[in-house]
Amino acid sequence: MATELATAGPLTPNIEKVLLEGDLKPLTPQERLHYYNAICASLGLNPLTKPFAYIALNGKLQLYALKDCTEQLRKVHGVSITGVDPKQIGDLVVVVASASDRDGRVDSSTGAVNVKGLTGEALANAMMKCETKAKRRVTLSLCGLGMLDETEIATLKGQGIASEPTDANNWPDPQIHAPAAADPNAEPEIRPRSQKGAATPPAQAQQAQDAAPAPQREAVQGEVVTEPCISLSQAKRYFAIMRSAGGNDEQSAAQLAALGYHGHRDSMPKRIYEAAVDALDPEMKFHTNKPKE
Repeated sequence: MATELATAGPLTPNIEKVLLEGDLKPLTPQERLHYYNAICASLGLNPLTKPFAYIALNGKLQLYALKDCTEQLRKVHGVSITGVDPKQIGDLVVVVASASDRDGRVDSSTGAVNVKGLTGEALANAMMKCETKAKRRVTLSLCGLGMLDETEIATLKGQGIASEPTDANNWPDPQIHAPAAADPNAEPEIRPRSQKGAATPPAQAQQAQDAAPAPQREAVQGEVVTEPCISLSQAKRYFAIMRSAGGNDEQSAAQLAALGYHGHRDSMPKRIYEAAVDALDPEMKFHTNKPKE
């Protein structure tokens, strides 16, 4: 994470304070957005699912992990829950969850919930909450994340230690919004085949030049530059084309790594997506909008 921020240039005092003290308060709204997306990119998480949220804890503004964070971390890092050991100690229900990752590393964490006076449905919910807390804590621990989970935040709020940030409404939504749904009545877009030796008419060449994306600018000092990620529909389309072309998950990961991307395929940058689709299906055999012969 620190490496990704540092590659944009010398650190500003605000970014340096975040890295050293873990306090997001000094950041501007735009810096918070860059910081949020940089964390997602470093962990291979999809920002569209909002894996993190803000919390005010011990006078500092911090991020904590939501359900989508731990669910995606298990998939990305190959984390498997290998055992759950529940027991009751006095008024507490205690669950010890054990887990391992694809590299053979193992870890365990404990979740505890006070069930004094609870019966029936309330007791059942408390026991399930305890198991969930243990599983999420061991997932975060095994993936090297020293942050709190939302099940722990609920307890801290009840004790008055943590609270919702007072100026949360003034902060940007950390999600990267997906494009608007396509109009079902619109004409389907046809992607023509490329023809060797065919000259491009001047009018079409000018249109293509106008439609071409602007070149990426260089980052200014202290700025984190993030690339736009693909939408959910594009992620599904890539998966379908990859399967149709006879690929599997390992081949997909190897292809994306060869293109310079090592995160989860559902959150790859658009330029990586376009290069991967063209490489998988250069003849457009598996495109849903394949042009007629």
